[in-house]
Amino acid sequence: MRFSFVLLIVLTTSSLVLAGNTAQQKVTYRIDPINEISINQGENSLLLSFDDSKTEGRNKWAITTNEDNKRVVGSLDADLPPGVKLYVELEAPEGSVSNGSVSMSTNPQDLVTHISRVAKGDLNITYKLVTESNINKIEIQRVLTIVLVDGF
Repeated sequence: MRFSFVLLIVLTTSSLVLAGNTAQQKVTYRIDPINEISINQGENSLLLSFDDSKTEGRNKWAITTNEDNKRVVGSLDADLPPGVKLYVELEAPEGSVSNGSVSMSTNPQDLVTHISRVAKGDLNITYKLVTESNINKIEIQRVLTIVLVDGF
């Protein structure tokens, strides 16, 4: 009888030791939206000129988002003179849709749509300047702004 009493004490003590080796904690986490877009900073100015027959220019852009259904829109800071048009085309990251060569204005224009959960750099931007033949020699400067916004 004495033997079973000792065994009972050992079992009770070992279960208390195990209870002290375990702890739980509720962990709450949040993943914030990431929505970033950039144009290659090495080329923050681009010259397009009919004098040099350089009516087309290129650059690179990058995008990162962890959200679904985004789009990239572009606009100019001021209207172009009559008879002058600037077309911009952004290469779309995989799974997205480029709207091709888009005539730019001060109104935001869709450049790339259907963007979801992507991180991609080194995408091409193509700029093309088109003028009517009777335009006098002018020099103008406009700022192109591209923005990542919610989709439709």
